[in-house]
Amino acid sequence: MGMPINSYSILNILANGGEQFEVEAVRRALEHFRCFAFILHDPEKDKDFHKFLSREFDRLDYITGDKLLFFALVDPPEEWLRHGRKRPYYQKLDYFSKQMLNANNYPKTSDPSISAYTLAKTMGIPYRDLPCVVVTTDFNGPFYFWVHTDQQRLSKQLEKLGYEAERQRYSGYNFEKIETGLASALAPILSVMVSGDDYQFHNAEKQAKNTIQELYQIFESLKVSPEYEEEYLENGEELALFLALSNKSEFQKIDHVRRNLLPISKNYIEADSEIMLRTGIRVINLLNETDPENQQSNFPQQDYSPGIISLTKFFEREINLSIVHFLRDFREIRLPVYFEKYQPDFKGDKYIRHANLNKNKKGIWEAPTLGQSREAFEDTYEKDFIPPEWTLKECETLQEHWQKIYDKRNPAAHTKLSNHESLNIVINELNGLNSANYFEKLYRLKCTYRGIA
Repeated sequence: MGMPINSYSILNILANGGEQFEVEAVRRALEHFRCFAFILHDPEKDKDFHKFLSREFDRLDYITGDKLLFFALVDPPEEWLRHGRKRPYYQKLDYFSKQMLNANNYPKTSDPSISAYTLAKTMGIPYRDLPCVVVTTDFNGPFYFWVHTDQQRLSKQLEKLGYEAERQRYSGYNFEKIETGLASALAPILSVMVSGDDYQFHNAEKQAKNTIQELYQIFESLKVSPEYEEEYLENGEELALFLALSNKSEFQKIDHVRRNLLPISKNYIEADSEIMLRTGIRVINLLNETDPENQQSNFPQQDYSPGIISLTKFFEREINLSIVHFLRDFREIRLPVYFEKYQPDFKGDKYIRHANLNKNKKGIWEAPTLGQSREAFEDTYEKDFIPPEWTLKECETLQEHWQKIYDKRNPAAHTKLSNHESLNIVINELNGLNSANYFEKLYRLKCTYRGIA
């Protein structure tokens, strides 16, 4: 059965409890189901899939039976909302249960791509594997599994899950675990997306502020510890994503700011790189416009570290798929077969300086750090090994911009505040690279090592 539900209200009550009538309403709303599946996708990246979901809702609803509840956590297709209100099941519920299932209370975002990226990251799902179906039998429990999907596979996958929910037997899946439990992990993210129309808006607003404040306190504690740089950057990205989601500015406004501030062509960069870039813009916009007397969760207005981290993450992502793959090719890792993948049977030297070019993390390739990659690239081109159709001067110019970007990200980890001047330097360096057509050059390298003519 497909049903638009107010996912924040339900997950928050499951995770944190509530009034007795609310807990009872959640129990009644969900007691009929044995399995829950939510579809996670980026409507911008997966436009055809999004249209398919809208068009096929009624059929998917029919084939899944009545023991599986499938839904979208955020930003449901409009057709789902119209259809859900007409369901006999919905009509039989009491007032508070209807609030749980009320389409008007659905978490909505002004940038669905950032919300999809954030949810996927929280659940350990690579963004490149979206769209996917995430499945659990208990939102209060820690166990779930996910499967990649598309227009061709979704119907059969949901039909199979409907059958398995009826039989309460699930086979062929790799279960994963979130220690805090799914509801506890997802409710804070959804809290920043809840609008003032939601009857639990004030609870969500309070939870969002508390979550951002807690992330900022961790962020501050990691700043003064250079040995925790990796954790600092991970926490900084998480903080940036929450701040970006809390910025309710319309997509068109932020896109206008992005095109004026960093007019890098979307044609040359990855979909997730664009999300990182837009996240940085949303954070900067939020901090620039925040009233000092009423700041979002008391976040220091002048601390642009999260914005800097997002912009440098964007740069790092593009470097990883271009220059780092030039280095991997130099070390004779098989490309394009192992583009952005770990090569398990590689026997050669996987290092250049401190950069491990074939690092394995649970079967997934992990790129070197931005600093390690920079040193490895410099070591390589100084020995006259340069990317195809590049000149030595182009390598040196990239390295100069790279060094300045790296310098402005790194001090952010070791100083109290990263000011607007540091942010402007990062923006100017990225624009300098763009003006010299470096993102087009990096794009061509990506095509080369992906095996695209």
